[in-house]
Amino acid sequence: MERVDVAIVGAGIAGCLAARNLARQGKKVLLIERLPKDRLGHNWWDSVEECVFAEVGLPNPVPPERMNPTGAVRIFSPMETVNFVSDALSYKPNVNRRHLAQRLIGYALDAGSRFIDRTAAVGPVIENGAVTGLIYRTADGSTTQVNAKITIDASGMSGVLRSKLPERKEFPRFIAREDTFVTWREIRENQGMPETESMLVFGKQNGVRWIKRAQKGYVDYFAGTINNNGRPSPHAIVREMLEATTGYGPEILMGGYGAPIPVRREFDSLVANGFMLTGDSGCQCNPLDGSGILSSLLAAHHASRVALEALDAGRFDEEALWPYNPAYKRTQGAKYSPNEMIQKFLLAAPKPSLEALFTKGILSKDTFRQDPDKPKQSKLAMLPKILKLGIVKPSFTVKLVKVFSAVDKFGEHYKQFPENYNPAEFDLWATRAKQLFDISRG
Repeated sequence: MERVDVAIVGAGIAGCLAARNLARQGKKVLLIERLPKDRLGHNWWDSVEECVFAEVGLPNPVPPERMNPTGAVRIFSPMETVNFVSDALSYKPNVNRRHLAQRLIGYALDAGSRFIDRTAAVGPVIENGAVTGLIYRTADGSTTQVNAKITIDASGMSGVLRSKLPERKEFPRFIAREDTFVTWREIRENQGMPETESMLVFGKQNGVRWIKRAQKGYVDYFAGTINNNGRPSPHAIVREMLEATTGYGPEILMGGYGAPIPVRREFDSLVANGFMLTGDSGCQCNPLDGSGILSSLLAAHHASRVALEALDAGRFDEEALWPYNPAYKRTQGAKYSPNEMIQKFLLAAPKPSLEALFTKGILSKDTFRQDPDKPKQSKLAMLPKILKLGIVKPSFTVKLVKVFSAVDKFGEHYKQFPENYNPAEFDLWATRAKQLFDISRG
């Protein structure tokens, strides 16, 4: 039987950064990954606020990892009758996911982590209600049990360890279908079209689609839909987009596959006895679009700091790991979690009513602006304009009032997450969070 301080499943962004941070402090870390090392990271790019790298103690990305920002995007209403140009992504550089992944696994290895690729986690080891390690299977079919003081599930949305734990109220074993997007993405050669011409359609067929040409020589096609019964195929949507446009090459240069992603707020708690969740395994993403580079980096930063303190104190129970919860939830959680309310409302709203919000300028380029130097305006601030215009049915307006009110309250509620481990206080917090969320959907 192997014995380590920390066992981590998943060599993605969160898993690699956590491994680096703990190993560089002299802790014995095992990092396992089902994919080969050279295939780590999605074969495409995503945007991220560059300031997060300094915050978590990483050098900023440089080319070819650092790519151009997406720049201005023409946003279309669900029925495509209205469009406007938004610069919401103009300040965020794109990051090549594969280059970032290789950089992070390099850091983890240089720090002294033991890394095994082509290896699958079979399940957690549980003793007296605590996770005390895991069992893994290597490419040759042999299995090994590892004893770990702390086990971190950074395996992505599937949560290969989380899904095999006993049912808990703090976090579910499985993520509901309606809380996920199914996606398809193809990146091809851009042939003769302006490199700054990009378009995004939100809400059509209960999803998101885009065509982006921000990267020199490339055109990026994407479609994602909520994973409900009877949903359209994102692959088929991309085929339709290709048929309706020109200026792309015949070969798929990057991507060419789909990936399920979570689009819900993070779980009420991210820890249990001897156990922590990071990244997509804990649904630490932006529910509006599933993006998770920033939140995964921050999650690993906070989780590894708390795990280090717990290891040094010789305690690995839920109370010792609890500070990870408020560290993440009071900051990044308070920013991202309310977006689930907005996403579910917009995708479920009657399309004529949603179209009216675009037509009358209620949803405009200012709505999508993400200037990091300016505080976001309260969603309630838009209501007087909506009520004055009387542009939608009264029932929809009432729903809108409830959602906007709950969104503002939800963010503030996350900032009040219990700082100390107190099950009764946590239950009250979780109950209030559910009430606010149910109000937004009722």
